[in-house]
Amino acid sequence: TEKESFSQAFEALMRLRLKRQAARSGAGAVPDNRVDPARLSQADQSALRDAASSAGAAMDKLKDLAKFFIA
Repeated sequence: TEKESFSQAFEALMRLRLKRQAARSGAGAVPDNRVDPARLSQADQSALRDAASSAGAAMDKLKDLAKFFIA
């Protein structure tokens, strides 16, 4: 379902973000929320693409819904 797809996308994004923060913290750097796709493994790049696609689809549906209620 759409809800499951969006939830999985959110979880994937949070996993990548936390992985980045843990790596920076372990290296003595300040944790941040930036994820450089070029530095991700192919599996993580794929997860990021899927998450972005799911987020885009959800935003499109919200735009359509907003148009319905505004019109």
